[in-house]
Amino acid sequence: FLDGTYGVNPEALPLPEVDLYSDHFYPMDVDRLQLDVSRVNQADKVFFAGEFGWTQGNLTAFLAALEELQAHNCYWSLFPHADSYGFVQH
Repeated sequence: FLDGTYGVNPEALPLPEVDLYSDHFYPMDVDRLQLDVSRVNQADKVFFAGEFGWTQGNLTAFLAALEELQAHNCYWSLFPHADSYGFVQH
């Protein structure tokens, strides 16, 4: 099961029913990512970055930290370019 709170709730880490913990990063914050991963790893659970913004912060450093920490992540939204201008929205 996935903990449904926003961010890693240290009080929920001991729950045996919860296997996965996640957080969202707007803006991207490598220090907070490291803290989240450390807390979750100490509880012998799995962490993933459920969402992160690309426009605020250092994307290269954030992606490198995800890889270094062996943290899972997923894209929330990817928008292709529109034929005329801008991006195609949901």
